[in-house]
Amino acid sequence: MFRLIGTMKILPDKIDEWEAILRKRRDQVLRDEDFTLIYDFYKSAIRENEYVVIEGFATEADQERHLKASIGHEAMIACFAEPPTLQKMWPLAGCSSDTD
Repeated sequence: MFRLIGTMKILPDKIDEWEAILRKRRDQVLRDEDFTLIYDFYKSAIRENEYVVIEGFATEADQERHLKASIGHEAMIACFAEPPTLQKMWPLAGCSSDTD
């Protein structure tokens, strides 16, 4: 399984809206996308207005299916203070619960 890790800085006046979008979006993804294995959001304990999403997929094709199934991205994008950073991460053999 690989992970997509995104870091997002959110406009201060959009925090409540952002968190409401995340709750709704996460419920929808976990209900409707059996190919999305992980879809978790975290709020930074150090950097105000910074959030991280960790998404998990078995294959790159599943990630593409997730992107095509996604709705509501416009509302999410409207909350960004700057473009997010995204990293695609593969598990390291013997150093990840995916490979142990």
